[in-house]
Amino acid sequence: MFVVWVRVPPVLLKMKHKPCLKLRKPKWGVGINDILESSQAPHIKPFYKTWQNLIMRCYNPSFQKGRYVVYRGYTVHPDWHKFSNFKTWMEKQDWQGKELDKDVLGEGEKIYSPDTCAFVSIYTNRVFRKFERKNRNIKIDTRQPHYKNRKRYSVCISKFGKVKYFGHYYTIEEAKKEERKPYSQYIRELSDYETDPRIKAKLLKIADKIEYDS
Repeated sequence: MFVVWVRVPPVLLKMKHKPCLKLRKPKWGVGINDILESSQAPHIKPFYKTWQNLIMRCYNPSFQKGRYVVYRGYTVHPDWHKFSNFKTWMEKQDWQGKELDKDVLGEGEKIYSPDTCAFVSIYTNRVFRKFERKNRNIKIDTRQPHYKNRKRYSVCISKFGKVKYFGHYYTIEEAKKEERKPYSQYIRELSDYETDPRIKAKLLKIADKIEYDS
């Protein structure tokens, strides 16, 4: 039988959140928490929670059910299997009040990595989830019209959490045409709030595509 002694710096033993010395099992067979301090320490917790959710999303079969079945087949870059590596990366990002997202930079990719991930605002995240939908900002009045020439198609865009209407139209084609400009303008506004130059560039590219190429 082998016994391994770990020398713990005295300063750690005086901390409010004592270092965890017990043997840790890998998270869902993959994630390794290799940081000595408690994951509940205030300066560790936000990083650990983000990392743990990421590992769970990709490797926990119990999570990948219902609407989360889309995460089956997704993986995390081997470097991020270690919590310390992910924490080092996250500390360099503008992460506070934002969400970790892969679809912004890693279109079609099924791996979470430093090259495919970024922290974005919740409003930017919604844009990326929505902008390719067929009738993304069109609201259709499905009530039985009392007369034939009813304007049943409305352009309604959620801007920073508040829904704004931009006119009512007789046909869905007309509504789609008029939706392009206000929606592209909103996306350009969002780009001003993003600090990651990759995200800024992607938002501006999408805005141009919506306004001119749709």
